[in-house]
Amino acid sequence: ASATVLDVLDASALDVETKDYGGGFVALCRINAFGCPADDCFCQAESWAFWLLNASGTDWDMAPVGIAAYTPADREVVGFSWTGWDESWNPLVKPPVYTFEQLEPPAEIPEPATLALLGSGLLALGGYVGLRRRVR
Repeated sequence: ASATVLDVLDASALDVETKDYGGGFVALCRINAFGCPADDCFCQAESWAFWLLNASGTDWDMAPVGIAAYTPADREVVGFSWTGWDESWNPLVKPPVYTFEQLEPPAEIPEPATLALLGSGLLALGGYVGLRRRVR
C-alpha cells in the first residue's frame, strides 16, 4: 500500500501533531515545537501550508488536497511553510526550494576506526597467508 504524506509524517522522527476534523480533512498543527497544539490547531493567524515542488523543480504549487489524502510519487518533494493567508486563503509564504537530490542524505561513509580495523585485519590475513606459503 502507498503511504500518504500524513503516514510519512507519522513515521518520521519529527514530533508531529495533527487534528482530524472529519470528512478526510486532517490539519497539520505542529511540527516539533513549532505551530499550535492539536487541541487548538489554529491558535494563531498563521498555520501550516502544504506544498508540492513543481515538475521543473523551481517553484512550489499549493497541494490540491490535504496531507491525509495525498500520496506522493517516488522521489517527489513535498514541503510545508508556516504562513499567514490573504483574504482568498492563499498562503503568503512558500518554503525554500530544494530538489530531492539536495535533500537526500549522502551515502554512509565508514568511520576512520572502522577502516583501520578492516585494514589491519586484511594486513594480518595477508601476512598469515604469506607465512603459510613460505613454510611449505
